[in-house]
Amino acid sequence: MGYVIKEPISKLFGDALVLPEIPTLIVGDLHAPYQNKKLLMDAFTIAKQRNVRQLIHAGDLIDGASYSIQNKHEISPPIEVEIEHARSILYTAKQHFDTIVILPGNHDALYFKKEKITFSVFIHNIILDFKYTKNFKVTEYDYVYYGDFAVIGHLTNGYDMIPGKVAANIAMKYNRHALVAHDHIMGSIIAENGKTGISIGAMFVPGSMAYKAKSYNTFPDTQLGFVIIKDRKIHHFDESLNERIYE
Repeated sequence: MGYVIKEPISKLFGDALVLPEIPTLIVGDLHAPYQNKKLLMDAFTIAKQRNVRQLIHAGDLIDGASYSIQNKHEISPPIEVEIEHARSILYTAKQHFDTIVILPGNHDALYFKKEKITFSVFIHNIILDFKYTKNFKVTEYDYVYYGDFAVIGHLTNGYDMIPGKVAANIAMKYNRHALVAHDHIMGSIIAENGKTGISIGAMFVPGSMAYKAKSYNTFPDTQLGFVIIKDRKIHHFDESLNERIYE
């Protein structure tokens, strides 16, 4: 008898989010409970001054130390403490922004993958405790599109100690400006297509994580920063609130 190959099933997840090109604050790598409260509130204040009503958190909302294989007999806070701190961050953000977009990072995944839940369930049910769901957009992708102007995400592979190097490669691939979290460094490189690749910088208190602070390594020191995109201009701020603009 003859055999016929079945038609493929549809993919079991949606498409990457495409966000409107409205004024947007972008932060990442808060690593709660080590969040840099002062810098985060500075970012919220500047965003308010510039009428920014959309926030993107580009991954690693929590640190997940107690779930990490790198945590070898180190002192680390229980996951409940991380969740409480993350909740305080998101509840505060809701007071400043109409829409908050949350992307997963590799440290977030330490928790939600081990607990066998989706990232959306982790944010809406565990962190937000079922509150304010209409204000938050959660994606299982580790990147989002900001219209056709930029792609914003959390690196899951391809780390380089040169700020903006991997981001520039992403800018070439997606033919958009690329803003990346995860590398905890700050800087930019212009890709061959004229688009800019930007390492956003982190938003936690440097030296907080035992596995990094106590190890002898060549990684660059943590650099802090955040971004505001407004009117198709990228405003990149460092921890001293110095501003550099890219178009």
